[in-house]
Amino acid sequence: MGHILNLQTVFWLRCAPRFAACTAIVFAVGLIGVAPRPLAAAGSALSTEPVPLKSEEDLPSRTPPIIEIGPDFLGTGNIPKGFELPTGAIWTPSLWLFGEYRTGVNYFDNGVDDPSFEWVQTINLFANLQLSGTERLLFGVSPLRDEGEFNSYIWKPDANEGYQNTFEYNVTTLFFEGEFGEIFPKLDPEDKGSFDYGFAVGRQQIFFQEGMMFNDT
Repeated sequence: MGHILNLQTVFWLRCAPRFAACTAIVFAVGLIGVAPRPLAAAGSALSTEPVPLKSEEDLPSRTPPIIEIGPDFLGTGNIPKGFELPTGAIWTPSLWLFGEYRTGVNYFDNGVDDPSFEWVQTINLFANLQLSGTERLLFGVSPLRDEGEFNSYIWKPDANEGYQNTFEYNVTTLFFEGEFGEIFPKLDPEDKGSFDYGFAVGRQQIFFQEGMMFNDT
């Protein structure tokens, strides 16, 4: 009989968007088996009493990215004035550096081949240059991964024991995306034409789903 043991930990660097961090927390809570809340009694209804909105002081503090230059990521307050391009577009640049570090210990034994036992790790770093609400430049690297091989230390099989160095500095993501009508608003000052064409130029991962749907980053 085979045995598979996989332990993984994800550390969101101080830049991960709040919704991503929340997703990880909810997933972890589900794994530990929190009991579901009992169903409401038959005939009960939602309260009709209004609930006052929480003030900014009552809300949890914002988690900033590792590096944050310019307007805050998910910040509050007035938007900076920015500057106007000759095309009429208004850009308010900001630079955010964020990423994630993943590590895991894996043991695999199918009862036929030699068992494998290893510790692996990887890190993904991104720099997002946000120019406006529709235009940005995204740069990404994965220095601890070389194609499908991850930086690791192998204990078993004995023939492969040792540290596996997979440092790789190739750029994994580099693209600019925007919207034609927002970059050249002077072409249609009253916004009556059909110039709202979104586009992306550069390198990014695209998932093809049965040829019917394409998902990009």
